[in-house]
Amino acid sequence: MNSQNNKLIAKFLGSKTYLKDADGYLKPLSVFNQNDLVFDRDWNWLMQVVEKIESLEINIEIKSQWNVFVKANVHQTTIKVFKYTKLYTAYSSEEVITIYTEPNTNKLQNVYEAVVKFIEFYNKK
Repeated sequence: MNSQNNKLIAKFLGSKTYLKDADGYLKPLSVFNQNDLVFDRDWNWLMQVVEKIESLEINIEIKSQWNVFVKANVHQTTIKVFKYTKLYTAYSSEEVITIYTEPNTNKLQNVYEAVVKFIEFYNKK
């Protein structure tokens, strides 16, 4: 499933995006094969997706909270999409969708799951 989701993310980023390969060299996303896509395992790759989403004026909130019952930080990611309308000299906003993830103890996987959900929503509109 992650390989399909990684492919979805790569398509969202576009072929003009440059990412570091395993040796640390920047290469265009288009030269990577499906098995080399590591959005689900590498923060540097995943954060480029988060930054692209934020550039679309989308709000992303990544929260961590210590949970005494599981004795670990629990993470949850929220992505809020608003529609902005200009009213004279100010802007009004109307929430279009809020994407939540279930809390879990792996922050990278939590953010990854939210990003995939957002891109699926984004591709439908």
